[in-house]
Amino acid sequence: QFDNGEYRFRITNGGSLTPMLWRIDGYRFKIVATDGTDVEPYEVDQIQIHLGERYDVLVNFKVAAPKNVWMRGAATAVTNPAAVILTTLQLRPDSSFKYVEGPAKTTPNPDPVVMNCNYFGEQEKCVSITALKTKAAEFHTRPPLDD
Repeated sequence: QFDNGEYRFRITNGGSLTPMLWRIDGYRFKIVATDGTDVEPYEVDQIQIHLGERYDVLVNFKVAAPKNVWMRGAATAVTNPAAVILTTLQLRPDSSFKYVEGPAKTTPNPDPVVMNCNYFGEQEKCVSITALKTKAAEFHTRPPLDD
């Protein structure tokens, strides 16, 4: 956790069969690295993660009151709508607030911007992984070696 309410997540797909689509209802992912390479920050609503891929994302959870939201994962090559992983994220401004009891009552963005979904064909709000730009590396000059 950072002081501004942001949390860093590393989301991976360690599966062996299908890509996974991840989202957190009401929040955006700010992609800051992919497969270990820092990239210029890029915001999306959902990320489709193919086998063996990983993304580092920042999510700003600064909230004024406690609430529960759904974090959703779905296998994108499975057509069964029940094949969704749901977990409740319990958010609160600080430890002086009690957690909200019960399940989340949030819904996903109906018109999301999705990273890496053009595997199945271009879609209007689909962003190719090639939109991510590698962050300029900061190298320090080393003194020359003595012969």
